[in-house]
Amino acid sequence: VIVLMIISTVYIRCKNEADAFADDLPRHTILFLSVTLFSVEAYVFYNSYFITGWDSWEIVSTALTIRSEGYDGMYGYYYCSYPNNLLLTWIYTSLFRLNTYAGDSIHYAYFVILFQCIGASFAGALLFVIVKDLTKAIYGYAVWLVYALHVALSPWIFILYSDAAILCLPLLILRIYQKTKDKRW
Repeated sequence: VIVLMIISTVYIRCKNEADAFADDLPRHTILFLSVTLFSVEAYVFYNSYFITGWDSWEIVSTALTIRSEGYDGMYGYYYCSYPNNLLLTWIYTSLFRLNTYAGDSIHYAYFVILFQCIGASFAGALLFVIVKDLTKAIYGYAVWLVYALHVALSPWIFILYSDAAILCLPLLILRIYQKTKDKRW
């Protein structure tokens, strides 16, 4: 909030200079910022992650079981109640299988953490592009900064769960709509 207040004050005082500065930044600045954000996330969350006991653990344990024993249809009750978690279970199973092919050299949770960090960084870049196309570049950078501080570096990404893993999908759908809204199908 303090950073947002500082940015707002600077923007109000130097509106023209701020707009010109943001517009003059190279196009690859957001890529650099997103890679830096990913690096910070990956380092922090690699050294500290959290495996829960609620339904998040049900998804992780199911994916681990499918990875090692295959699917035998015994998971019907949970997924009848929460069918939205089927996609996440499939993603986790794929990531755990990838870990198996890598020789199980690292803990299974790290593959998921890296996936969540990639998704969070990609979501930030998408958010920047969406806001920049709707308004100005300065607003895109401001929104990206707020996103990086409040969402991407949130402790919620510590948890192996859908909120962090599939954060970029709604933004991707919005960006696709934004790019194709004037085109006829």
